[in-house]
Amino acid sequence: MKHLPAFSATPSQHARAVHLVQSYISSTTQSTDARPRAHALYAFHPPRTAVHGTVVLFHGLASTPEIMRPTMTYFHNAGFNVYTPPGAGHAFAAHRLPYTLLKPEIGDKAREVILSDHVLADYFQRITTAAAMEPPHAEEYAQIIARIKARLRDQLSSADFETVICALYALSGNTYRPGLESEIARYCESDYSRYESHPFERVADVAPLPGPISVVGYSLGAVQAINLVARAKFIHKLVLLAPFVGLRSQPTGIDLAALGALELFTLPFPISTISARHFAATSVAARMVHRAEIVAPIRRNVTTFCATAELDEYCDPKGVTEYCQRELGNEQTKLFVYPKHTGLGHGIHPHSENKLAVPLLQEMLRFIQNGEVQLNKLLCVTGDEELPAVDSKSLQIIL
Repeated sequence: MKHLPAFSATPSQHARAVHLVQSYISSTTQSTDARPRAHALYAFHPPRTAVHGTVVLFHGLASTPEIMRPTMTYFHNAGFNVYTPPGAGHAFAAHRLPYTLLKPEIGDKAREVILSDHVLADYFQRITTAAAMEPPHAEEYAQIIARIKARLRDQLSSADFETVICALYALSGNTYRPGLESEIARYCESDYSRYESHPFERVADVAPLPGPISVVGYSLGAVQAINLVARAKFIHKLVLLAPFVGLRSQPTGIDLAALGALELFTLPFPISTISARHFAATSVAARMVHRAEIVAPIRRNVTTFCATAELDEYCDPKGVTEYCQRELGNEQTKLFVYPKHTGLGHGIHPHSENKLAVPLLQEMLRFIQNGEVQLNKLLCVTGDEELPAVDSKSLQIIL
């Protein structure tokens, strides 16, 4: 490992960063809508201590900063200041998450028609009561979409039927097309753009600290990380873990996320249950990071390391790799896909149940330090003895 530049914060720089972070934490924890254990986490080295820079981390949908604690601990021990803010709206009760919902004049009657059908109502109830969010079974889902179309065609006017179907098709898909923003605004009430503005606001909290700033995003957090890096001209490195891009689309042409904008179901997650309107917003946000004004500055100015898995339940690994290679990629881009035999799916972030967490942490460190990734080491359970060791106890996550 080559010698790394060192930076040290003056007492005033350190105090300013702590003040900004603590002020943000107070603004969330003192709210009547505050979500337990969902406030920002940070670990700054004392003033005048030599560090290698700052790492900012973003977690996934419906999660909290706690899920990124193993990564925080490792980078802090390796000589970095670290900061993990909650994702947009995630410090509060679920109803404050970014959302996308069909306008009442479009969606209310359609929702009533769909849920009055006992077969459809039962299907969406099964999604609501599932043990975890699962992709729909293709054959059954195709039958459900056909039944939805038939019921809406029978009970809505021709004009209303066409409007609803056009809205659902506009909300479906996994890439961006020109005019998508206008389509969303025409059919929906939505504040998905908070996934664009929030990360930029939060990186300002650590701007007083000296040294380069690198960003790590997991799942939906990767979408927020991409939005941040595209707008902030000072980001050093970008790490994407199972980025929530290249979402699996349905051959019916209408995705489950689009139906989320009708608020037909809720989605259970391990530590939170969210309305489908919030799922719809994540899908829109994931498509928006394909815009040229987002990918071009990253491709031009930032080195990216992206890791995904063949068994990812929610994102098509081919779509993810194409996005990272063709849209974000440059000569320095590093890309790795965990093969099926590893058993890893979407949850590739470092934690105690990920048997390959140690090499992932070490290669993330290697990348942020010098832009290199030894891809062959990512499948070595014991990691690289030349890099800082990982304390197995630090991989435990308490939610």
